[in-house]
Amino acid sequence: MTLFARRFLIAGGMFLALAAAAAAGEVAAPAAAQGFTFFAYGDSRSVPAGHAQVAAAILAEAERLKQFTFVVHSGDFASTGAGEPEYEQEFFGPAAALLGRMKLLPVRGNHDTESEVFERRLLPPGRPASAGAACDYCFDHGSVRLLVFDQYEPASTGDARMKWLEQKLLEAPDRWRLVAFHEPIYATGHHGSNVPFRELIEPVLVKGQVHAVFCGHNHDYERTKPVKGVTYLTSGGGGAPFSKERWGTSEEWSVKREGGLHFLTVKVSPDKLAISALKALPGGQAEVFDSVEVPRDCGWPAAAAASAKVSYGREHNPWKQRFVGGGIALLLLALGAAVVRRLARRKPAA
Repeated sequence: MTLFARRFLIAGGMFLALAAAAAAGEVAAPAAAQGFTFFAYGDSRSVPAGHAQVAAAILAEAERLKQFTFVVHSGDFASTGAGEPEYEQEFFGPAAALLGRMKLLPVRGNHDTESEVFERRLLPPGRPASAGAACDYCFDHGSVRLLVFDQYEPASTGDARMKWLEQKLLEAPDRWRLVAFHEPIYATGHHGSNVPFRELIEPVLVKGQVHAVFCGHNHDYERTKPVKGVTYLTSGGGGAPFSKERWGTSEEWSVKREGGLHFLTVKVSPDKLAISALKALPGGQAEVFDSVEVPRDCGWPAAAAASAKVSYGREHNPWKQRFVGGGIALLLLALGAAVVRRLARRKPAA
Protein backbone atom coordinates (compact mmCIF):
# COMPACT_ATOMS: atom_id res chain seq x y z
CA MET A 1 0.00 0.00 0.00
CA THR A 2 1.36 3.40 -0.96
CA LEU A 3 1.95 6.21 1.55
CA PHE A 4 -0.81 8.24 -0.11
CA ALA A 5 -3.28 5.36 0.27
CA ARG A 6 -2.45 4.90 3.96
CA ARG A 7 -2.94 8.62 4.64
CA PHE A 8 -6.22 8.55 2.74
CA LEU A 9 -7.52 5.65 4.84
CA ILE A 10 -6.43 7.28 8.11
CA ALA A 11 -8.09 10.56 7.16
CA GLY A 12 -11.25 8.72 6.10
CA GLY A 13 -11.37 6.82 9.39
CA MET A 14 -11.01 10.03 11.37
CA PHE A 15 -13.80 11.65 9.35
CA LEU A 16 -16.14 8.69 9.95
CA ALA A 17 -15.37 8.69 13.69
CA LEU A 18 -16.13 12.41 13.95
CA ALA A 19 -19.32 11.97 11.95
CA ALA A 20 -20.45 9.14 14.22
CA ALA A 21 -19.73 11.19 17.33
CA ALA A 22 -21.68 14.13 15.92
CA ALA A 23 -24.63 11.87 15.07
CA ALA A 24 -24.62 10.55 18.63
CA GLY A 25 -24.63 14.12 20.00
CA GLU A 26 -21.15 13.80 21.47
CA VAL A 27 -18.65 16.64 21.66
CA ALA A 28 -14.99 15.90 22.19
CA ALA A 29 -13.70 17.43 25.42
CA PRO A 30 -10.96 20.03 24.98
CA ALA A 31 -7.44 19.47 26.24
CA ALA A 32 -7.29 20.16 29.98
CA ALA A 33 -4.29 22.46 29.57
CA GLN A 34 -6.05 24.77 27.12
CA GLY A 35 -6.12 28.33 28.45
CA PHE A 36 -7.81 31.48 27.18
CA THR A 37 -9.37 34.76 28.33
CA PHE A 38 -12.91 35.97 27.78
CA PHE A 39 -14.66 39.24 28.69
CA ALA A 40 -17.88 40.35 30.36
CA TYR A 41 -19.83 43.56 30.87
CA GLY A 42 -23.43 44.78 30.89
CA ASP A 43 -25.99 47.59 31.01
CA SER A 44 -24.72 49.48 27.99
CA ARG A 45 -28.01 51.33 27.46
CA SER A 46 -28.81 55.04 27.42
CA VAL A 47 -25.34 56.65 27.08
CA PRO A 48 -23.68 55.75 23.74
CA ALA A 49 -20.47 57.64 24.56
CA GLY A 50 -20.00 55.65 27.77
CA HIS A 51 -20.67 52.37 26.00
CA ALA A 52 -18.23 53.30 23.23
CA GLN A 53 -15.52 53.92 25.85
CA VAL A 54 -16.10 50.50 27.45
CA ALA A 55 -16.20 48.68 24.10
CA ALA A 56 -12.96 50.37 23.00
CA ALA A 57 -11.24 49.39 26.26
CA ILE A 58 -12.36 45.74 25.92
CA LEU A 59 -11.10 45.57 22.35
CA ALA A 60 -7.77 47.16 23.31
CA GLU A 61 -7.36 44.63 26.14
CA ALA A 62 -8.16 41.79 23.75
CA GLU A 63 -5.52 43.16 21.37
CA ARG A 64 -2.98 43.32 24.18
CA LEU A 65 -3.72 39.75 25.30
CA LYS A 66 -4.21 38.40 21.75
CA GLN A 67 -7.47 36.86 22.96
CA PHE A 68 -10.36 37.33 20.52
CA THR A 69 -12.66 34.78 22.12
CA PHE A 70 -16.09 35.92 23.27
CA VAL A 71 -17.75 38.59 25.39
CA VAL A 72 -20.69 38.02 27.76
CA HIS A 73 -23.16 40.92 27.91
CA SER A 74 -25.34 40.67 31.04
CA GLY A 75 -28.32 42.55 29.58
CA ASP A 76 -29.98 45.94 29.00
CA PHE A 77 -28.61 46.69 25.54
CA ALA A 78 -30.89 49.66 24.89
CA SER A 79 -33.59 51.74 26.58
CA THR A 80 -36.97 50.40 27.67
CA GLY A 81 -39.29 49.80 24.73
CA ALA A 82 -36.46 50.52 22.32
CA GLY A 83 -36.83 49.84 18.65
CA GLU A 84 -34.25 49.39 15.91
CA PRO A 85 -32.92 53.01 15.99
CA GLU A 86 -32.24 52.90 19.74
CA TYR A 87 -30.42 49.57 19.48
CA GLU A 88 -28.32 50.95 16.64
CA GLN A 89 -27.46 54.13 18.55
CA GLU A 90 -26.92 52.64 22.00
CA PHE A 91 -25.48 49.20 21.24
CA PHE A 92 -24.62 48.18 17.68
CA GLY A 93 -22.97 51.48 16.77
CA PRO A 94 -20.70 51.89 19.83
CA ALA A 95 -19.80 48.16 19.84
CA ALA A 96 -19.30 47.76 16.07
CA ALA A 97 -15.52 47.26 16.17
CA LEU A 98 -15.79 44.89 19.15
CA LEU A 99 -18.52 42.80 17.51
CA GLY A 100 -16.39 42.55 14.40
CA ARG A 101 -13.66 40.70 16.33
CA MET A 102 -15.44 38.66 19.03
CA LYS A 103 -18.50 36.47 19.50
CA LEU A 104 -21.27 38.04 21.59
CA LEU A 105 -23.12 36.00 24.24
CA PRO A 106 -26.20 38.06 25.18
CA VAL A 107 -28.38 37.88 28.28
CA ARG A 108 -31.88 39.33 28.13
CA GLY A 109 -32.34 42.24 30.54
CA ASN A 110 -35.52 43.90 31.75
CA HIS A 111 -34.96 46.74 29.25
CA ASP A 112 -34.85 44.17 26.44
CA THR A 113 -38.24 42.60 27.08
CA GLU A 114 -40.37 45.19 25.24
CA SER A 115 -38.67 44.89 21.85
CA GLU A 116 -38.32 42.08 19.30
CA VAL A 117 -34.87 43.41 18.32
CA PHE A 118 -33.13 41.41 21.06
CA GLU A 119 -34.41 38.02 19.89
CA ARG A 120 -34.12 38.86 16.20
CA ARG A 121 -30.61 40.34 16.16
CA LEU A 122 -28.79 39.28 19.31
CA LEU A 123 -29.66 35.69 20.21
CA PRO A 124 -27.11 33.16 18.89
CA PRO A 125 -28.47 31.26 15.85
CA GLY A 126 -29.09 27.56 16.40
CA ARG A 127 -28.72 27.90 20.15
CA PRO A 128 -29.36 24.74 22.23
CA ALA A 129 -32.26 26.21 24.22
CA SER A 130 -34.22 24.90 27.21
CA ALA A 131 -37.90 25.06 26.36
CA GLY A 132 -40.63 27.37 25.13
CA ALA A 133 -40.13 31.07 24.47
CA ALA A 134 -37.36 31.60 27.02
CA CYS A 135 -34.05 33.05 25.82
CA ASP A 136 -32.00 30.29 27.53
CA TYR A 137 -29.01 28.63 25.93
CA CYS A 138 -25.85 26.62 26.60
CA PHE A 139 -22.45 27.64 25.26
CA ASP A 140 -19.25 25.55 25.43
CA HIS A 141 -15.80 26.93 24.70
CA GLY A 142 -12.66 25.05 25.62
CA SER A 143 -12.96 23.99 29.25
CA VAL A 144 -15.87 26.37 29.98
CA ARG A 145 -19.60 25.70 29.96
CA LEU A 146 -21.75 28.84 30.20
CA LEU A 147 -25.51 28.59 30.83
CA VAL A 148 -27.54 31.73 30.04
CA PHE A 149 -30.91 31.88 31.82
CA ASP A 150 -33.79 34.22 30.97
CA GLN A 151 -35.47 35.71 34.06
CA TYR A 152 -38.38 37.15 32.10
CA GLU A 153 -40.20 33.92 31.29
CA PRO A 154 -41.98 31.90 33.98
CA ALA A 155 -40.06 29.15 35.78
CA SER A 156 -40.72 26.98 38.81
CA THR A 157 -39.05 24.26 40.82
CA GLY A 158 -38.75 21.06 38.78
CA ASP A 159 -40.21 22.42 35.54
CA ALA A 160 -38.66 21.84 32.10
CA ARG A 161 -36.42 24.92 32.26
CA MET A 162 -35.04 24.19 35.72
CA LYS A 163 -34.47 20.54 34.81
CA TRP A 164 -32.62 21.68 31.68
CA LEU A 165 -30.36 23.98 33.73
CA GLU A 166 -29.67 21.29 36.32
CA GLN A 167 -28.94 18.65 33.69
CA LYS A 168 -26.59 20.89 31.68
CA LEU A 169 -24.58 21.59 34.83
CA LEU A 170 -24.42 17.94 35.90
CA GLU A 171 -23.32 16.95 32.38
CA ALA A 172 -20.15 19.04 32.72
CA PRO A 173 -18.22 17.70 35.75
CA ASP A 174 -14.84 18.35 34.09
CA ARG A 175 -15.63 21.88 32.88
CA TRP A 176 -15.71 25.28 34.52
CA ARG A 177 -19.44 25.79 35.16
CA LEU A 178 -20.63 29.37 34.76
CA VAL A 179 -24.12 30.87 34.71
CA ALA A 180 -25.34 34.28 33.56
CA PHE A 181 -28.66 36.06 34.12
CA HIS A 182 -29.55 39.74 34.39
CA GLU A 183 -30.77 40.49 37.92
CA PRO A 184 -28.31 39.49 40.67
CA ILE A 185 -29.47 37.41 43.61
CA TYR A 186 -26.72 38.78 45.86
CA ALA A 187 -26.11 42.52 45.43
CA THR A 188 -26.33 45.81 47.33
CA GLY A 189 -26.67 48.14 44.33
CA HIS A 190 -29.66 50.37 43.60
CA HIS A 191 -31.92 47.42 42.68
CA GLY A 192 -30.55 45.20 45.46
CA SER A 193 -30.89 41.40 45.43
CA ASN A 194 -33.65 39.58 43.56
CA VAL A 195 -34.66 37.39 46.49
CA PRO A 196 -37.65 35.59 44.86
CA PHE A 197 -35.40 34.44 42.03
CA ARG A 198 -32.71 33.45 44.53
CA GLU A 199 -35.17 31.10 46.23
CA LEU A 200 -35.78 29.37 42.91
CA ILE A 201 -32.33 29.13 41.36
CA GLU A 202 -29.79 28.99 44.21
CA PRO A 203 -30.43 25.30 45.06
CA VAL A 204 -29.76 24.39 41.40
CA LEU A 205 -26.56 26.49 41.30
CA VAL A 206 -25.24 24.81 44.45
CA LYS A 207 -26.23 21.30 43.35
CA GLY A 208 -24.63 21.92 39.94
CA GLN A 209 -21.44 23.16 41.66
CA VAL A 210 -21.33 26.43 39.75
CA HIS A 211 -18.06 28.31 40.02
CA ALA A 212 -19.25 31.83 39.19
CA VAL A 213 -22.38 33.75 38.20
CA PHE A 214 -22.35 36.89 36.03
CA CYS A 215 -25.12 39.50 36.29
CA GLY A 216 -25.85 43.17 35.59
CA HIS A 217 -28.99 45.26 36.35
CA ASN A 218 -27.27 47.35 39.05
CA HIS A 219 -25.16 49.98 37.30
CA ASP A 220 -22.01 49.22 39.25
CA TYR A 221 -19.49 46.49 40.03
CA GLU A 222 -19.87 44.14 42.96
CA ARG A 223 -18.19 40.88 43.93
CA THR A 224 -19.28 38.53 46.68
CA LYS A 225 -17.23 36.06 48.61
CA PRO A 226 -18.26 32.49 47.77
CA VAL A 227 -21.83 31.98 48.98
CA LYS A 228 -22.36 28.23 49.42
CA GLY A 229 -19.36 27.86 47.11
CA VAL A 230 -20.59 30.19 44.34
CA THR A 231 -18.98 33.57 43.57
CA TYR A 232 -21.40 36.22 42.28
CA LEU A 233 -20.24 39.11 40.10
CA THR A 234 -22.34 42.11 39.10
CA SER A 235 -20.99 44.05 36.12
CA GLY A 236 -23.39 46.80 35.06
CA GLY A 237 -20.92 49.53 34.16
CA GLY A 238 -21.31 49.42 30.39
CA GLY A 239 -22.63 52.97 30.05
CA ALA A 240 -25.93 53.17 31.95
CA PRO A 241 -26.19 55.98 34.54
CA PHE A 242 -24.62 55.30 37.94
CA SER A 243 -25.62 56.80 41.29
CA LYS A 244 -23.50 55.94 44.32
CA GLU A 245 -26.13 57.51 46.58
CA ARG A 246 -28.48 54.64 45.72
CA TRP A 247 -26.19 51.96 47.13
CA GLY A 248 -27.68 49.95 49.96
CA THR A 249 -25.93 48.95 53.17
CA SER A 250 -23.02 46.61 52.54
CA GLU A 251 -23.64 42.97 53.50
CA GLU A 252 -21.20 40.52 55.05
CA TRP A 253 -21.06 38.55 51.78
CA SER A 254 -20.13 41.64 49.75
CA VAL A 255 -16.35 41.89 49.26
CA LYS A 256 -15.93 44.75 46.77
CA ARG A 257 -18.16 47.31 45.08
CA GLU A 258 -17.26 50.15 42.76
CA GLY A 259 -18.98 52.58 40.41
CA GLY A 260 -17.99 53.80 36.97
CA LEU A 261 -17.43 52.40 33.51
CA HIS A 262 -15.80 48.96 33.66
CA PHE A 263 -15.61 45.41 32.32
CA LEU A 264 -14.33 42.01 33.42
CA THR A 265 -11.65 39.71 32.10
CA VAL A 266 -11.79 36.00 32.95
CA LYS A 267 -8.53 34.11 32.42
CA VAL A 268 -9.23 30.38 32.20
CA SER A 269 -6.51 27.88 33.13
CA PRO A 270 -6.62 24.22 34.23
CA ASP A 271 -6.62 24.95 37.96
CA LYS A 272 -8.29 28.36 38.39
CA LEU A 273 -10.32 31.21 36.98
CA ALA A 274 -8.50 34.53 37.41
CA ILE A 275 -11.19 37.21 37.25
CA SER A 276 -10.25 40.90 37.07
CA ALA A 277 -12.41 44.03 37.04
CA LEU A 278 -10.96 46.89 34.97
CA LYS A 279 -11.92 50.54 34.77
CA ALA A 280 -12.59 51.57 31.18
CA LEU A 281 -10.55 54.73 30.67
CA PRO A 282 -10.56 57.08 27.65
CA GLY A 283 -8.47 56.18 24.63
CA GLY A 284 -8.90 52.42 24.98
CA GLN A 285 -6.99 52.30 28.27
CA ALA A 286 -7.92 50.09 31.23
CA GLU A 287 -6.87 49.80 34.85
CA VAL A 288 -7.42 46.82 37.19
CA PHE A 289 -9.24 47.71 40.42
CA ASP A 290 -10.27 44.27 41.71
CA SER A 291 -9.32 40.63 41.15
CA VAL A 292 -10.11 37.20 42.51
CA GLU A 293 -9.07 33.61 41.82
CA VAL A 294 -11.74 30.91 41.76
CA PRO A 295 -10.36 27.38 42.33
CA ARG A 296 -11.56 24.14 40.76
CA ASP A 297 -13.03 22.91 44.04
CA CYS A 298 -15.09 25.64 45.70
CA GLY A 299 -16.20 23.50 48.64
CA TRP A 300 -19.89 23.51 47.72
CA PRO A 301 -22.13 22.11 50.46
CA ALA A 302 -24.37 19.15 49.76
CA ALA A 303 -27.51 20.39 48.02
CA ALA A 304 -30.55 20.29 50.27
CA ALA A 305 -33.81 18.93 48.89
CA ALA A 306 -36.31 21.60 47.93
CA SER A 307 -38.79 22.00 50.80
CA ALA A 308 -41.45 23.66 48.64
CA LYS A 309 -42.16 24.48 45.02
CA VAL A 310 -41.01 27.98 44.11
CA SER A 311 -42.45 29.78 41.10
CA TYR A 312 -40.99 32.82 39.44
CA GLY A 313 -42.08 34.74 36.36
CA ARG A 314 -43.69 37.88 35.12
CA GLU A 315 -45.43 38.44 38.44
CA HIS A 316 -41.98 39.24 39.85
CA ASN A 317 -41.14 41.81 37.16
CA PRO A 318 -39.59 44.73 39.09
CA TRP A 319 -41.05 47.31 36.71
CA LYS A 320 -44.54 45.92 37.24
CA GLN A 321 -44.01 45.96 41.00
CA ARG A 322 -42.91 49.59 40.87
CA PHE A 323 -45.86 50.71 38.77
CA VAL A 324 -48.34 48.84 40.99
CA GLY A 325 -46.70 50.17 44.15
CA GLY A 326 -46.62 53.70 42.76
CA GLY A 327 -50.28 53.47 41.74
CA ILE A 328 -51.28 52.35 45.23
CA ALA A 329 -49.28 55.20 46.77
CA LEU A 330 -50.93 57.77 44.49
CA LEU A 331 -54.38 56.35 45.30
CA LEU A 332 -53.69 56.64 49.04
CA LEU A 333 -52.48 60.22 48.61
CA ALA A 334 -55.61 61.11 46.63
CA LEU A 335 -57.87 59.56 49.28
CA GLY A 336 -56.00 61.39 52.02
CA ALA A 337 -56.35 64.71 50.19
CA ALA A 338 -60.08 64.10 49.70
CA VAL A 339 -60.53 63.45 53.45
CA VAL A 340 -58.63 66.64 54.31
CA ARG A 341 -60.78 68.70 51.91
CA ARG A 342 -64.00 67.19 53.33
CA LEU A 343 -62.93 67.99 56.88
CA ALA A 344 -61.96 71.54 55.90
CA ARG A 345 -65.43 72.16 54.37
CA ARG A 346 -67.29 71.07 57.50
CA LYS A 347 -68.86 73.95 59.42
CA PRO A 348 -67.99 74.12 63.10
CA ALA A 349 -70.79 72.96 65.38
CA ALA A 350 -72.96 75.75 66.92
